[in-house]
Amino acid sequence: MNFNQTWFLKFVPIVLPMSITCLAIARHSSKFSFIPNHYDIQIRPILDPGEDAGSQNTAPAIVKIIGVTRNKTNLLRFYSYGLEVDPNSIKINCLISINGIEGSLNVSNVSKVNNDKELVIQLRNEAAEGDELEVYMEYLITIGNWGGNLVYSKCQSEECQNSIIVGTRFQMEHKYVSYTWIWRAFPSVENINIPKSEDSGSFKATFSLTIIRKDAQKSVSNAEIISSTPDPNHEGWVLDKYSETEKISPDMLSFVVFSNYSTLTIESTNVTIRVHAASSYLQNGRALFAAEIGTTLMNFLEEYLNASISSYGKMKLDFVIPSVWIPLASWKVCYFSPNSPTRTILVDEKNTTRSRIVVANNIVTCVVENWAYQAGENCLSAGIKLYLKQLAMERLSTLTNTPTDTVTYFEEFRQAFYITNVDSLRPYKSWGIMRMLKGFLNRLSSQSFLQSYFHLANENDEGITDEILIDRMKEVLPLIGDAFPSWCGNVGYPLIKIGKLNESHIILSQEPFKLDDDNNDSMKNITWNIPISVNINGYEKYWGNLYWLNSKTHLVAQKITSSVILLNPRGTGYYRVLYDEELYHLLKKQLIENAKLFHQEGRAQLLEDAFAFARSGYISIQTTLNLTQYLENEKEIVVWETVLQHLEPIRHRLSSHPSGYKSFMTHIHKQKE
Repeated sequence: MNFNQTWFLKFVPIVLPMSITCLAIARHSSKFSFIPNHYDIQIRPILDPGEDAGSQNTAPAIVKIIGVTRNKTNLLRFYSYGLEVDPNSIKINCLISINGIEGSLNVSNVSKVNNDKELVIQLRNEAAEGDELEVYMEYLITIGNWGGNLVYSKCQSEECQNSIIVGTRFQMEHKYVSYTWIWRAFPSVENINIPKSEDSGSFKATFSLTIIRKDAQKSVSNAEIISSTPDPNHEGWVLDKYSETEKISPDMLSFVVFSNYSTLTIESTNVTIRVHAASSYLQNGRALFAAEIGTTLMNFLEEYLNASISSYGKMKLDFVIPSVWIPLASWKVCYFSPNSPTRTILVDEKNTTRSRIVVANNIVTCVVENWAYQAGENCLSAGIKLYLKQLAMERLSTLTNTPTDTVTYFEEFRQAFYITNVDSLRPYKSWGIMRMLKGFLNRLSSQSFLQSYFHLANENDEGITDEILIDRMKEVLPLIGDAFPSWCGNVGYPLIKIGKLNESHIILSQEPFKLDDDNNDSMKNITWNIPISVNINGYEKYWGNLYWLNSKTHLVAQKITSSVILLNPRGTGYYRVLYDEELYHLLKKQLIENAKLFHQEGRAQLLEDAFAFARSGYISIQTTLNLTQYLENEKEIVVWETVLQHLEPIRHRLSSHPSGYKSFMTHIHKQKE
């Protein structure tokens, strides 16, 4: 594309302070030798034809990037997929030089590599390690329905009244984790293709954003607008200048520009919540519930955690309801679907309990993602998110008659048992560890730990690593901190075997649980420090000197002639328990006589383990089905959900064995009746 240099000259100049202090140089194996710590970005989305500001469906833009070189280099690399960078506009200044040579650096060559995804700037002279550079670029962004670098959508239905929105592209990575493709909006070193081992927290930066929009439009971004002034170069255009953000990774930055939208605002002393949507969506109070509970949750978490998500005073969250986009939780801005039955924040016309539960869950996810983000990624981060969601839903249930969904949270925990032994699903493992930690601590100790965790996050701009987390746990929770490394570091999770040794002793042992036919001998010597809780004849307790099982085997003095023993009685332990034949028989008998002797989640976990053992060959399917004979008297949904998850695969496997299949179906029909 041939650039028309005149449209660049029509921008209002960006003035940056020159007295920026050098930051510590991150050490990585990455090819990136220049790490930004601040971006100043100016973008003008043009949606109408005939504008003197530029061509329709483009966004002329300017970026100034300040960063530090981490090694001696003459190459600066940026992701710039689809961006039309004007090579003649590029200017490099050395603000602070290790060698004392400051000023302009000459550019010798500019090229696109890696299928035009990367911009490489070659300097005529090398910059020294630790130099602070300022990189200036002018470029053009394309806007399209889904093919452009910015996403454009115009709703044609009467319901959304021809509302128009343009903004950041994004992608869903995991049902609790989403990110923006912000590198489609400006040159950046942050990209989803950078390996997680690179510690993406070290690519965090601050952002100063200016959106230039038409008078009739509005804009929303992660920070607050500090000024809206007429553009002196273009009549009918306005410059929305946003305050500088906290230090965030680029993939949490987002912005939108929209027209024919209305805004609902609710403010409290410490929080501002806004809902932006087509006017019809805000009628009849459909968005009021979301705004109110958003305010409630932000205030609750600030008080409960004794911390804030804002370094600059009052907290804020913006909820945006575009017409077509998938949900996204970016830093202080969340996006929701207007019509999806599970992804909306609009209550239905009848304000039903079901619709309030859906809205509450979605608002909780948005709020918690924003609170948890600042702590970064570690072996507890996903688990802490889930725990905060439970706390938030419990808080809402007392205020809004919105019941807590126990089944959902137990199901999230249950999935932690199906990670592979290569530990590829780290978030699931994190849920398992955090649930166990929560079960080990009382509510007051859990709150104290979370407060310490988020204070630690405020002390570490780059986030909390596993090492930092373990050190803090040893400080505030010495007993747990000493045991914690085995849970963070080991792959998989343990299997505890319990059996009768003689009339006065039982024996416990631990080994890595093997899902299916995993014969990885390298894991056979792994051990964990495992907190053991037990229900004996209806009484729950910890076993004195067996507070922690930290060896391969352990003997326990316990008369078990007629004792009914259930380990992990509330299903909080992140381990499976395999009983010997006699103990399974006593458990089956007790379930039939009085299943309520055991907690509902303890019953669910007992059956979950038994089905998994049958699948993996530890016990027979008949032993498992014997434990389900009491189900005709089971009333708790969490137990039935667990059982039903396993019945269909078993039915399918037995369908080729007529006699076994008939017996199985007869057994199941009897329990259902």
